[in-house]
Amino acid sequence: MTVYQEKTTLSREHIRNTALELVRSEGIDFSMRTLAKQLNTSAMAMYRYYESRDALIAVIVDHVIAEILEAGEQFLAEKSASNWQRNLKDSSLHCFDILVQYPGVAARLVYGQNVSPTSLRMIEVNIQFLERIGLSTQRAAAIFQTSFLFLAECANAEYARFKGEASLPLFVDKAQEMISNNARLQDYVMLLGSVSIRQRLEIGLDLFITALEAEITDPDPS
Repeated sequence: MTVYQEKTTLSREHIRNTALELVRSEGIDFSMRTLAKQLNTSAMAMYRYYESRDALIAVIVDHVIAEILEAGEQFLAEKSASNWQRNLKDSSLHCFDILVQYPGVAARLVYGQNVSPTSLRMIEVNIQFLERIGLSTQRAAAIFQTSFLFLAECANAEYARFKGEASLPLFVDKAQEMISNNARLQDYVMLLGSVSIRQRLEIGLDLFITALEAEITDPDPS
């Protein structure tokens, strides 16, 4: 029989904070046994504070959303429409950087069922920002959803790289074998492999913002 001597009194906050550190180092697919080992306790002891692993994951995801929201509100709160392009890009990149710090959380945001006051507030802040620069509510909602999906998929690609499952390096290696007699095509393929995921995100954001500029005809000056 294993006897655990807890170094720190367990609490919901302590378990959550330790789990967040574990996500940063190992990704969202950590096991409760690994977490229990970090806490120097038993897995069963943690279920007194969180009824299931899913309940703990929901709290972790909500914490990450809160980090994104805190930064997003600073970038997107500016009333002037003059710098909206820079604010939107900076907010998006900062969101991506936070998601990358917590490998695997992006997929939970896109495909999970995390509905909380924090997640709803994040939606509200972003849609109101898009309304403020001249989009209708319906259009703002559609654009927010589309752009967030793109950003989250970029973060998911980073998670695949984190797990050693990135598809692009494998594609480049296989393609190089197939086109050994075509130097020009080899150059094209190598260029594909030289662009980082964050650089791809920046290119996508620039194209997205350019399209928005063409669509917005009467920004709200207030």
